[in-house]
Order: sequence, then C-alpha cells, then structure tokens
Amino acid sequence: AGIAELIRMPGLKGNLTAIFTDPNNDKVTEEAMLRGGVVHAGTRSQLAIVRSAISHTGVLVNTDLEGGVLLLGELATATLMDSTVEHAIVEGGGKVHGGCFYSLGSLVLTNTSVASCVARSFSQPEVASGGALFIAGGVLLMSDGTMLNANTAFSGSTLVVQAGTASYILPTPVGHWAE
Repeated sequence: AGIAELIRMPGLKGNLTAIFTDPNNDKVTEEAMLRGGVVHAGTRSQLAIVRSAISHTGVLVNTDLEGGVLLLGELATATLMDSTVEHAIVEGGGKVHGGCFYSLGSLVLTNTSVASCVARSFSQPEVASGGALFIAGGVLLMSDGTMLNANTAFSGSTLVVQAGTASYILPTPVGHWAE
C-alpha cells in the first residue's frame, strides 16, 4: 500500500509539501508537486482526513494544474470527516481544475466545510473551473452538513461534474449547502 493509506492531520495549516500516495511507488515525485497541493492519492490509494483544518495551501506554476488540496486518482478513495478546508488555490498558465479537490475516484465529504478556494488561470481565465471541486470521474458524496462557501473559478465556482456523479444525502441543516 502507499505511504498515506490513512492520514490524520489535526490542526494542519500553512504551505504544505505534497504527499504522493501510490501503491506502486512510495516516493514523492516532482509530478506530485504539480498536482494536489497537499495530497496526491494515486490509483487504488485510500485516504482519511478526520477532525482537521487545512488552510492557505495550493499549487502555483506555469502549467496545467489540478487540485489545490487533493488530487484523487482512479479507483482511489478519500474521506474527509468533521474537517475544514479553506483558502486553497490552484493557479497556473494553462487549464486549471479544482481549487480544493480534483477527483477521478470516490470522494466522501461528511460534515466538512470547503470555503474560499480558487481555481485560476493567469493566461487563459476561461479554462479555470471548479473553484471548490472538479469531479472528472468517480463519485462525490456529500452529507451531514457539508458546506461549500465562497469558492471562485471562471466556470463552476463551487462544483464542476465533468464525468461521474455527485450526490448530497439529505437531511441537511436548514439553509443552503452551497453559496
């Protein structure tokens, strides 16, 4: 299994180095630094982030980018529970997707707040999408009061589902689950 089958990060803050998780390769690679600002969970990886705060992180380079906090590979599973993710940014010179999360796998957000995340392309603004989440495949499941607030991108400031499915399990607290 990869180096981060289960990660618990209580109080995690600041500019972070990417963690690349891949069952076939336990090394941090340069590619991981360009994709997934905190965690790059490769194919078939499993990741859980519980009771954590992740803030002020991201990826900024002159290339195509994906996932300011997490890039989730095919057949990989990530669960965020009772956590807060805020002020993440993915900014680059080409196509830019997922200010916080870019997912090809199974992403579960339970009682998690995703706020003030940004996907931005400084050379081609129209190719930036999914301020909070970009679902390129697989499944997104949100529940138990998960909130998506004040996220920014040219297209889909909160959520883009390019492929796969996105669901919110009710009941949810009174009010809006996204702003």
